Amino acid sequence: MTPILQNAALRQMGLNVVNVAFHVTSENLGSVVKGAQGLGLLGLMVTIPHKVAVMDYLDELDESARMMGTVNLVHLNNGRAIGYNSDGYAAVRSLGEAGVRIQAGRVVLIGAGGAARCLAKRFAAEGAEEVLIFNRTPSRAQSIADEVQREGFKGIGAFELTETALAGALVEADILVNATSVGMVPQSEET
Repeated sequence: MTPILQNAALRQMGLNVVNVAFHVTSENLGSVVKGAQGLGLLGLMVTIPHKVAVMDYLDELDESARMMGTVNLVHLNNGRAIGYNSDGYAAVRSLGEAGVRIQAGRVVLIGAGGAARCLAKRFAAEGAEEVLIFNRTPSRAQSIADEVQREGFKGIGAFELTETALAGALVEADILVNATSVGMVPQSEET
């Protein structure tokens, strides 16, 4: 869906730019970044599962990417590949536009990949009271929780994703965020 939405917005803004989706394997990620530079593309949008791995192929990271530890946008400029991350900002902005406040809220986050890391850090920075991360592999959730806690946020927890544990956390939650690939291609029909 991203190219459809992005291209509509680009047309509305009168920009002569097009967004095209490509399937990229982990083995080809470095070649894709170099190839995009060689083709003179403006940049790349990066999705799961490449948001962390792509950092190995970049020349520079913006403060947002360094803070979040993931990249979802790569700007190609004068032979340099610069990584950015807009995930957390976009999520907080979208929630704000819907009238949802992060500050002093309790957030339940499902997933422990790059998007979850980014969102946990952004929610903490926005003043959430608590961020609880649930994942099938608790050690991955704990890794993110430890990282966020090292940055000074104490209201973070990591838990194994079970129906009982999640149900208990949702009783006190203000916000539930799915940061997993469930609902995305090829799992678009799953919930």
